[in-house]
Amino acid sequence: MDKTDKMILIAEDSPTQAATLEHLLTSAGYPVIVASNGKQAYEEALNHKFHLIISDIMMPEMNGYELCHAIKANPDLKRLPVLLLTSFTESNSLLNALKAGAEFFITKPYKDEVLLRKVESLINNPVKGFAEFPGNKFFISEFNKLLDYVDERNKTVNFFMSTFEFLKDQNDQLSEAEESLRELNQKLVDLNSTKDKLFSIIAHDLRSPFVGILGLTELLIGNIKNVDPATAEDYISDIHSAAKQTFTLLENLLAWAKTQTGQIDFKPETINLKGIVEEVVAVLSYPARIKNISLNIAPSVDIDVYADQNMLKTILQNLVSNAIKFTRPEGTIEITATPNHSSVEISVNDNGIGISDENKNKLFRLDSNVSTYGTADEKGSGLGLVLCKEFIEKHGGNIRVVSDVGKGSEFKIKLPYQNTGMQVT
Repeated sequence: MDKTDKMILIAEDSPTQAATLEHLLTSAGYPVIVASNGKQAYEEALNHKFHLIISDIMMPEMNGYELCHAIKANPDLKRLPVLLLTSFTESNSLLNALKAGAEFFITKPYKDEVLLRKVESLINNPVKGFAEFPGNKFFISEFNKLLDYVDERNKTVNFFMSTFEFLKDQNDQLSEAEESLRELNQKLVDLNSTKDKLFSIIAHDLRSPFVGILGLTELLIGNIKNVDPATAEDYISDIHSAAKQTFTLLENLLAWAKTQTGQIDFKPETINLKGIVEEVVAVLSYPARIKNISLNIAPSVDIDVYADQNMLKTILQNLVSNAIKFTRPEGTIEITATPNHSSVEISVNDNGIGISDENKNKLFRLDSNVSTYGTADEKGSGLGLVLCKEFIEKHGGNIRVVSDVGKGSEFKIKLPYQNTGMQVT
């Protein structure tokens, strides 16, 4: 439909709102003239042929109600439809708009598609005067009176239809707000659960190693002269293990807290996987050696990946540390890598105690409270795997586990082979 001859007059004293409305209408194909108050708008209506007036209510010199009264009181303009834009929702304001003779009103803020739909309806369905119909001139006066009566009734119907549409729109907004509140409430429940889990980690998992360290150091201090070198070495070994466990937990807590507050740096680059794996294995060689566990690095890890070096190191350190924890003495852990056209799959495979199907689904959730003692009674918080999942997903990758109880576990992570900006599948 050609709209170039359907000129619209905007009466709006706010330059910002006037410009916004003008842009909306001109983008839809309508020619537009803008007046900054009701008096100027009335003068424009006298000098141009408009198909619709869209007017704000609160304006200087002549407000929207007064403009509408003036338009409807002028015989040459009274059939020009007026659409009022109002921020008011009180019944007296709506009645004032009805009394002023407005065909329709829309409340601010309005949806663009709703306003354009109503503009099109008012322009394409004007009320015709008798002079526009062919026929006997004798009946002009009486027929125009009838048309005026019908016109008033149509205005009333249209006005109440606009009230109904307003109420429906308000109801839709309330429904959307209610849904948003439900979602926010669920997020608060999840956050509260996370908070409780963190307090549990801090209160129990972080406290327990210190209890052991303090107990052992007190034994050494009180009996330093009576303790033989072999016993002292065992004590020191246990203290080192507890301190290492505590340090790892603190690092995970700090890293996780940074991810939740958006403070962690994420700087992915193309790096060689082999160097990272060798560094992680060197760090964890001591706890593996205590349990006489073999840490094997497959030749396939000599491959490039696109990842943040610090995050990748944390991921592998947590996965290998977990494998050591749940592998029996004399066991084996192997780290491999398998490339494909868009990603690299890194696997940490052990022949340890395995994971039940029930616990597999809880491994990567902080609220699940899955924490199992290792084969040497090592204690964990469950935070490490949650952190791994978040770091891996930040890379656009994914993590999964294949495990059989009593046979071992294989944690598989997929990371981008290069900077593609795509999600790894």
